[in-house]
Amino acid sequence: MKWLLFTLLYICATSWAFAEAANVRWSRLGFVFEAKDELYRNQQQDLLLASTDIAEQLSDIQLSKLPSEARDKIKHKTITLIFEKNASTDAVFYPPGTKAGRGNDEWIITLNPALISTPDYLKIISHEYFHAVHYSINPNEVSWVREGLAQLFEYRLYNGFNFAHTHAGLTKNEFPLEAEFDINDYRPEKYGNTLLYFYYLTSHCDKDDTLFWTLVNSGGSGRDGINRALQLENSSIPLCRDFSSSAEGFSLAKMANSYSGFEQSSLTFIMPSSHRLQIDAQKELSLLANPDKFWSSIQSYQPQRLSLKTAQELIKTAPASFKWWGLEKNYPNRIKALKPQDLMTLSPAWDVGVLATDSL
Repeated sequence: MKWLLFTLLYICATSWAFAEAANVRWSRLGFVFEAKDELYRNQQQDLLLASTDIAEQLSDIQLSKLPSEARDKIKHKTITLIFEKNASTDAVFYPPGTKAGRGNDEWIITLNPALISTPDYLKIISHEYFHAVHYSINPNEVSWVREGLAQLFEYRLYNGFNFAHTHAGLTKNEFPLEAEFDINDYRPEKYGNTLLYFYYLTSHCDKDDTLFWTLVNSGGSGRDGINRALQLENSSIPLCRDFSSSAEGFSLAKMANSYSGFEQSSLTFIMPSSHRLQIDAQKELSLLANPDKFWSSIQSYQPQRLSLKTAQELIKTAPASFKWWGLEKNYPNRIKALKPQDLMTLSPAWDVGVLATDSL
């Protein structure tokens, strides 16, 4: 990573009486750590290890997927990590000029120091670090895409998801996929829904491990950026044609997963705003559905009966799997693990459409 040159400057907040700064800078052989303050040496060392690990994970293998002009936008960035003891959130990335009391050219990440002693601090720091990378390349991206890709970045580096987010994303459907995020209104189901969607999208539409970074560098925002990225991928898979197709497939797979695998009950789910569910009687997923509610431009349906025909375990064809949570060999008693012999052997869940007996 010769071209990746950045300095991590980390200082304590005023509530901690401003310890002397510790400089961490990138060199060809790794991070060089210079710490003069003994009081916070343990936290500084932990931060060094986290930063080193993230930089090593974000290697040329990952960033080589980006064109050179996008990589140039990341070069020579300086990120200031600030410990804020009484921070209301675990960590936050502040683009230049958005953090009160700081300079207009400073890239800031605030971090609650209590996180250093938790097992998730590597993921949390990598999440905010990705926000900085993403902002460098596409500062106009919308919040639901930023948060979905940042969570997926955590998974790509550390092969694990936030359980609270994924569980809420599977079991709660109060918000559409394109719901905007508010830093002062934390909703785990929003995070879980966007994470599951981008995992689903990249799992099924990524031909050669390039789609993730193509989404980062699409040049568009929201569904427009996703459409651009999918056009570049040029996949022959129907659900990978555009955002609407992928959102439809994701919603169906999520519904099938929750209905047949997780809760064993009907589930009301919300389609993306401005998207009309396409009815295709020739596909192998049969869903008898009636309109349930219409909330402004958002369509909501309640399934009455669901039958899925697939050669694979349903929970593994849907966008979420208990394997992610380490539960694949220890299902809760109320969960029925569907086996191939329980279903007819036709298509996987993400290739299916909807058949409605009543007009929608």
